[in-house]
Amino acid sequence: MRIGIDATCWANARGYGRFTRELVGAMVASAPEVEFVCLLDARAEAEFTLSASNVRPVVVPQSVSPTLAASADSSRSVPDMLRLGRAARREATDVFFFPSVYTYFPVAPGQRMVVTIHDAIAERFPTLTLPSARARLFWRAKVGLALRQADLVLTVSDYAARELTEVIGVAPGRLRVAGEAPAEAYRATPDPEATRALAERIGLPPSARWIVYVGGFNPHKHVDLLVQAH
Repeated sequence: MRIGIDATCWANARGYGRFTRELVGAMVASAPEVEFVCLLDARAEAEFTLSASNVRPVVVPQSVSPTLAASADSSRSVPDMLRLGRAARREATDVFFFPSVYTYFPVAPGQRMVVTIHDAIAERFPTLTLPSARARLFWRAKVGLALRQADLVLTVSDYAARELTEVIGVAPGRLRVAGEAPAEAYRATPDPEATRALAERIGLPPSARWIVYVGGFNPHKHVDLLVQAH
């Protein structure tokens, strides 16, 4: 079996990139009999770390890295997306997987495809996540086309699945849930002494109650409520 993967957001330093790196790494390790063809641009290639024998990176020239061009205040060029689509078609994969709709590009008609949509926040709160009417228009067009082409839609929680159905109209039968893909570094240590030593190293007294927040500070993240709750 050959699975194509959009790995152009590999270099994304935030959640989409983290999800891609951790999930694809786990897929590669768990299915050594499957060939994974990872489409990359030059920026993603520079940070690509998978070297397993069942991984074949394919670099596709782009005028602007999709990691940058797909951001809310930018847009991708049609020739760049066509180059990626042609590369995906040439590889003749059994299925093509987008770890995030963020860097989605149209695939050839009839090509089997799975796309991940992490949530419906952009649709629930468009003015908080998409700064202009132009950005909102491009986002709706991208998500709409991705959903029309997708055979299945992956999301990251039961709540997100309900949101995609209620807000965007994705039929429940097309949805599959796979939990987020945190790195080992984000797992709680079973060693209380290690936790105490870390607190001491950063100047916290032994009796302190503390949390670590790893994420953005956009308004819809409600970090203020997190602080108030603790």
